[in-house]
Amino acid sequence: MVILQTQFKKEMKKLALVVFLGTWLTSCDKKQNTLSRSEINARVDSMVALRLQDISNEAMEDLNRREAIEVKPKADSIVAARMMKKTDTLIHK
Repeated sequence: MVILQTQFKKEMKKLALVVFLGTWLTSCDKKQNTLSRSEINARVDSMVALRLQDISNEAMEDLNRREAIEVKPKADSIVAARMMKKTDTLIHK
């Protein structure tokens, strides 16, 4: 039983080595796709433009969501403060 396990381990190591070498050799055959400076800049610019649009859309959605929650109470408190100031001014005259 121990001999079978040892042989199995040896065979698995050989198989792993063959798979590794085969993968390594085939990956070396492929020609590397090199991009020029302008191609890289064009890709980066397009990715940045897409991301900026996403961020802008998210910000507008957030603004619309928060506007109803935050603006109404602030406006009400400003109006209430002005009304109090007017009534104080009228009372003291």
